[in-house]
Amino acid sequence: MTMAGPWRVRILRPDDPTWQALVAAGLITADGAHGALLDACEEDVGAVMRACGFLPWPTWRDGNGDLGAFCPCPQCGTPGSVYLTGPHQWTWNGSYDRPTLRPSILSTQGHGGCGGHYHLTDGPLTDCGGHVGRR
Repeated sequence: MTMAGPWRVRILRPDDPTWQALVAAGLITADGAHGALLDACEEDVGAVMRACGFLPWPTWRDGNGDLGAFCPCPQCGTPGSVYLTGPHQWTWNGSYDRPTLRPSILSTQGHGGCGGHYHLTDGPLTDCGGHVGRR
């Protein structure tokens, strides 16, 4: 079950109290493995948003040290990710609490997503209305 948008997003880092709460709930591991959180989002993304009060995007680092964020789709919960730093990065305003990313974010149907298309501006994630389908 999903919640009506716009959806408030927070990008989480390991020192964030919500990160610690997600570790305590078994949704992520202390080293940042997010499999259980992404599984929970795919099962019921609305429940995760209600529990956190927002849509959590935990961060990760790749082998080159570039920072990324896992970004589950607010409609279908399909996992996605964006780079915040490095050569393939989205344009990011640097805020964890009120993030803005450009370009837009697409929940790609080819990867099991619903085709949702979103803009993240100053914290709220808004639906562009470009859904091609929903699961």
